Amino acid sequence: MGEASGSVRGPSSFSGGASWTSQVLPGNLCTVNMDLLRSGWSQAPVPEMPRQRPSYRRVQAPIYHRPTSWFAQGLPRRSAGAPQDGVRSYSDDALKPGRLLEMDVYLPDGCLFTALVLVEWCDPLPRGVPARFDVGMKLVQIAPADKVRLDSVLG
Repeated sequence: MGEASGSVRGPSSFSGGASWTSQVLPGNLCTVNMDLLRSGWSQAPVPEMPRQRPSYRRVQAPIYHRPTSWFAQGLPRRSAGAPQDGVRSYSDDALKPGRLLEMDVYLPDGCLFTALVLVEWCDPLPRGVPARFDVGMKLVQIAPADKVRLDSVLG
C-alpha cells in the first residue's frame, strides 16, 4: 500500500447543509484498485455473495480511504440518498462493518472528491485473486455534484 498525504481542495458542501474541509492524513492508498483497473480484472464477477447484500456498483477508479476526522464523527449517519446509494471496492485491508470512513475518489480527469461512507460488509475473497476483500460501503455524506461525478465511475 502506498502512503499519501496532503490536503483536499476547499470546503465541500454536503447534503443536509453541513460544510467541511478535510486534510488528507497519512493512510493507505488502495493500489489494489489501481492494479485491478489496469488489468481489467475488476470487470470479472466476484464469487457468489450472500443475497441480502445491496446491489452496489463497483468503483472503477482509484480510491483512498481513511478513518474520519474528529469533525466528521459528529455528522449524522444517514443515507446520502436512495437505499441503493453505496459503492463496492476491492481492498487488501480488512475493514470493520459499521466503521465510518472518508473516501477520496480519483477521477480519470485528475480531479478528486471526498465522501463519507459507512462500511456495510467486508467479505474475504478466495486465494489467487489480486485483492483480499470485497467491501460494500453506504454513502453517508456526499455533495450533489460529487454524486454525479461518482456515478460516472461506477461499473
